[in-house]
Amino acid sequence: ENLLALDYPPEKVEIVIASDASTDRTNALVAGVAAREPRVRLLDCPRGGKVAAQDSAVRESSAEVVAFSDGNATWAPDALRHLVANLADPDVAYVCGQLRLETAAGSNREGTYWRYEMKLREAESRLGSITGGNGSIYAVRRGDYVEVDPRGGHDLSFPYRMVQAGRRAVFEPAAHAF
Repeated sequence: ENLLALDYPPEKVEIVIASDASTDRTNALVAGVAAREPRVRLLDCPRGGKVAAQDSAVRESSAEVVAFSDGNATWAPDALRHLVANLADPDVAYVCGQLRLETAAGSNREGTYWRYEMKLREAESRLGSITGGNGSIYAVRRGDYVEVDPRGGHDLSFPYRMVQAGRRAVFEPAAHAF
């Protein structure tokens, strides 16, 4: 529901929920939304971890830009716009947003270290490229997406791999996930 409410042209949004052999109600909940919303579909993957599920979802999508979130994150309505705007720069292949940590009641509980980490990403981005991303909110040009070892994650491997390929990985502080 959160992703369906994004302030982004609806015809450009395809939501693929990659369920990593979920044993909770994920599949049933997604099926209920998909029955009334054609932009949503469930990809029921065998247990393989987050990265393997993401790889499967990218293979099943035809989008020019693929964006990723975590099951426990919600996005600000303008988050996708902020992420994609960075991809207007042809040198940028990857962009991550800012995760704002909250308690279940909604209050911000960001610690000193997390605030430091966000400032570090801003500085790295201004200098050219970040060294670490955030799995709760990021986007990659489809042509730059690479399948990495599924035992790892995209947070560290994608920025590194983009720079290796001569591209940039940047931080967009205005793109918020909660």
